[in-house]
Amino acid sequence: MNKLGQTVRFLRSVKPHHATTFAKTVVPEVVRPARIIWNQAIGALFLILALPALMKILQILRGPKPDEQTSFALIISIVFATIMIGFGIASFVRARRISSSTLKSRTS
Repeated sequence: MNKLGQTVRFLRSVKPHHATTFAKTVVPEVVRPARIIWNQAIGALFLILALPALMKILQILRGPKPDEQTSFALIISIVFATIMIGFGIASFVRARRISSSTLKSRTS
């Protein structure tokens, strides 16, 4: 018998109950770690995006007396860096929450 025939025979032998059991047990164990890693990666990306703004802030503060144009650049850089750092921290907190909820569900 060829491989296609064996595969078809196997798929017909699988009961819907087996697929449901598989989905209930395996899928959550794969999805939770994937969500944790995703949130950590997004948090790292936001923190990396904040670095150029932080460098610009330092450059403006170390430079000569700020004029109107550099004051505007400073304000924009501070706002951007604050938003990116806030999103980064929130993403890491979300990953931590998902991780702790996974641990709680395993110990219960």
